[in-house]
Amino acid sequence: MPTRKVPPAAKVTRAAAERRTANGQRTAASRSAAAVKAPTRRQAATKRSAVAGTGDQPTNRRDDIVRAAAETFYRKGYDATTTQDIADTVGMLKGSLYYYITAKEDLLYEIIDEVHVRLASNLDVVAAMAGDPLTRIWALVHHNVIGNAENLINSAVFFRDFGALTGRRRKHIIALRDKGDTMLRELIQEAQAAGAARPGVDAKLTGTAINTMCNALYHWYRPEGALAPEAVAQSFADLAVASICARPSMVAAARQKALATPNRASVDAAVSAR
Repeated sequence: MPTRKVPPAAKVTRAAAERRTANGQRTAASRSAAAVKAPTRRQAATKRSAVAGTGDQPTNRRDDIVRAAAETFYRKGYDATTTQDIADTVGMLKGSLYYYITAKEDLLYEIIDEVHVRLASNLDVVAAMAGDPLTRIWALVHHNVIGNAENLINSAVFFRDFGALTGRRRKHIIALRDKGDTMLRELIQEAQAAGAARPGVDAKLTGTAINTMCNALYHWYRPEGALAPEAVAQSFADLAVASICARPSMVAAARQKALATPNRASVDAAVSAR
């Protein structure tokens, strides 16, 4: 059989194809090597999270640290807690803790700010409510007690240890406290002007007493006890209105109107949006 002759042009075309194939293989190999050498930002973050955590599954380690700090502050108090205590609680080396924070106060502020967001949302929702002042007072107390009971540890740290904050952080929290005090005092005065509250009630003193009753819940309330947060919240709201209203029948009326308004969902939505 005669040997097939390959035209010169075909030889050139075949050689070019072989070069392109070789170049493509080298390029693919280079890309593969580069991918190994330079992981994406997400891959790097996942790897750091997995290394910082325990086991093979990556975790949100900062949330674990904040939770451990809240539990330790609640148990020992902020001043008596060391960063070593927090590291021991979360199960990590003390030095590794500073990968996530610069100082112990960072954790205190993050805990307190979570409560701050909820309390601020309570104020916003009640301010936007339609209705008489007694109904809004009932709703404000109800929301605050529910929030404190369902977030007992963080609330305890907030009310007990916020004085340890410094600078702008401290001023930020005090401003919220003053806003809540002012709202409740003005609602009591509004009820007095409408004839719904007794004129002899000292609005400032009574408002302070009501807020103290709500904020001191952590001293005695335990989630595993017989009282559900809703039961405590309704009882405290009834007490608050009963302490100022002109007639006893106004307590039940305020409760009925406040519960008929879907304010709780509004609070939760406002917290999620912040």
